[in-house]
Amino acid sequence: KWGLRSPALLLLGIVMDFRRPSTSSEPQASHRAHWLPPRSIALLTGEARYVWTHGIASRKSDKVRQKGHWKLWHR
Repeated sequence: KWGLRSPALLLLGIVMDFRRPSTSSEPQASHRAHWLPPRSIALLTGEARYVWTHGIASRKSDKVRQKGHWKLWHR
């Protein structure tokens, strides 16, 4: 119906959360959090688009590990 989803991030980087629900063949649900840097775009296709739920949680900051160090990104 909507084709590709492509959230564009212009000024701020952000963490996008992905969750895969449990199924009868895979009883263990999965969760992944991916850092999307400023001025990036995410193209969601296939399982990432249709099987996994995805979203950006409402919070004031994201804790991100970059080059071996933790950094706090304020939104």
